[in-house]
Amino acid sequence: MMRYFSLALQFLTVIPFKVKNVEEKEIGRSCVFFPLVGAFIGLILFIIYKAVSCLYLDTLLTSAIVSIALIVLTGGLHLDGLADTFDAFASNKNREKKLEIMRDSRIGTMGVLALISIIVLKILFLSEISTFDKFTALLSMCILSRWGQVLSIRSFNYAREGGKAKVFFDGINNGIYLSALIITLLFLFLLWQLKGIYLFAVLSIFSYFLGRLFSSKFGGLTGDVIGAISEISEVFVLFYIVILQRFI
Repeated sequence: MMRYFSLALQFLTVIPFKVKNVEEKEIGRSCVFFPLVGAFIGLILFIIYKAVSCLYLDTLLTSAIVSIALIVLTGGLHLDGLADTFDAFASNKNREKKLEIMRDSRIGTMGVLALISIIVLKILFLSEISTFDKFTALLSMCILSRWGQVLSIRSFNYAREGGKAKVFFDGINNGIYLSALIITLLFLFLLWQLKGIYLFAVLSIFSYFLGRLFSSKFGGLTGDVIGAISEISEVFVLFYIVILQRFI
C-alpha cells in the first residue's frame, strides 16, 4: 500500500519520491490514495499559512502566498491542463483538432484567461474564509479536488488511443474507486461532520457534470481535462465554504 501512496505522491506533487520498477497496472491503482495525497498537500499548505500568519501580513497577501505554494507543490501540473483544456474547448474545431490543440505546448488567449481567473478566484475566496475555518478549508479543497479526479477517471472514457494518463483509466476498478470514496468521506466527516457529507455530495455532482460537459466536447477525457476539473473543483469548494460561512 505504501508503494501506491508513494506513486500517487510522485504523480501529484513535486516531492522527490521516486518509485522504481513501476508497472502500468500499479499506476492506475495509485488512484486509491489521491484523496490522501490531497490531505497531505492541504496539511502542508496550512503549515505554510500558519507560518506566514506570524508575519501579520495582509489577508490577501497571505492567501496569495498559500496559493503560490500550492502551485509550487504540484509543479503547476493541473494549471497547465486547465490552460490547454480551455484553449481547446473555446476553439471552433472538430474533436481531432481540439485534441491536437490540447497537445500544443503554446498557450492561447483562453488558456491565459482561464489561468488568471482560477488563480485570482482562489486567492480571493481563501482571503474570505475565516481564520478558524482555514484548516478545514485547505484540507477539504485539496482532498475533494483529488477525489474529483478519481470520480472523473472512473466515470468517463479516455479520449485518446494512447497517452500518459491512459494508464489511470485502464488501471482503475470498482475496488479502487470505492476505497478512494471511503477515504474521502472519512476525511470530510472528521473535518465537518454531516456538513462534510453534504459538501462531498455537492462537489461530486459538480465534478461529474463538469466532466460530462468536457467529455461531450472531446469524446472523452484526457490528462489535461482531469487537471482542469481538479483546478475548477478547488475553486468550487472554496466558494461553497464562503457561502456556508455567510448564510449557514
